[in-house]
Amino acid sequence: MAEEINVMLVKKTWDLVPFYASNNLVGIKWINTTKPDEDGHVIRPKARLVARGFDQQEDIDYSETFSPVVKSTTIRLVLSLALYSNWVIRHLDVKKTFLHGDLIEEVYMKQHAELFSCQSDNSMFIFRRAKFIVYLLLYADDIIVTGNSAQLITKFISLLSAEFAMKDLGDLHYFLGVQAIRTSKGLFLCQKKYVHDLLQKFHLHNAKPVRTPLLNRTTLSVTDGDLLSDPTEYRSMVGALQYLTITRPDIKYVVHLVSQFMHAPRTSHLLIVKRIYRYLHGTTDYGLWLRPAPDMSLMIAYSDANWAGCPDSCRSTTGYAIFFGGNLIS
Repeated sequence: MAEEINVMLVKKTWDLVPFYASNNLVGIKWINTTKPDEDGHVIRPKARLVARGFDQQEDIDYSETFSPVVKSTTIRLVLSLALYSNWVIRHLDVKKTFLHGDLIEEVYMKQHAELFSCQSDNSMFIFRRAKFIVYLLLYADDIIVTGNSAQLITKFISLLSAEFAMKDLGDLHYFLGVQAIRTSKGLFLCQKKYVHDLLQKFHLHNAKPVRTPLLNRTTLSVTDGDLLSDPTEYRSMVGALQYLTITRPDIKYVVHLVSQFMHAPRTSHLLIVKRIYRYLHGTTDYGLWLRPAPDMSLMIAYSDANWAGCPDSCRSTTGYAIFFGGNLIS
């Protein structure tokens, strides 16, 4: 907590001003959590002072908000290039990254007891130099850096560190909840810990495993079964599965299927979602291999579609798989 306040003071992120009744005053709250490593062990405690955004009104107090996040397809593509050329792959973590942004709107927050007056001064990249190239993949405060010159990468990291407070985590081994294991065969990406956490969260860690995430010729309809009285858990379970597809293409289709019923899920849809988790229970060690290939200029795409497969709208569904140098990237 003290570290968070000190960084806000150093970054001069706020002004202490008088309150006027015309201002929409937003409450504040401390969020306490922990930062785990790839094995789930706690590295250190974390505290974040956050605004209670539900006190604000869209298009009055704020407009569109977003953070820079790299697409999973881009991650797999660049990692495949790095493996082909045997480049180093470094991992960086930007400290207090959200304090570097420029806030366009005026936001009035309640004063925390430890926040005193201060003056506020209003924060896929590719770097080329001759025959050298550096790729930087940014996902909020996580950065992956790779390229064909270890010396240039080191200098590049030094330049970033001079501008932003960041921690060099060394060679890539764990990022965004994804474990990255590099061997002589390539790079293995998996989310084993994430799967275990989900099974515990949704009380399915003792469920009987099944061999497939979906039975053959299964179709789902908007009228199958009874409406769930509370769709919250269904949406949470499916949303968690969507993130898991980063390294689990084997569940991509069925997750897409159950995602179509988020607005009004039914008991039949929930049974399929639970079956996916039972499948994951027996395949926690599964993941995605990215391997170096002799020819990285080769890109192959496959596609297929059913005919009027949706029982409700008679619409068709198209699927595709794109391989770059033998690695599945999309």
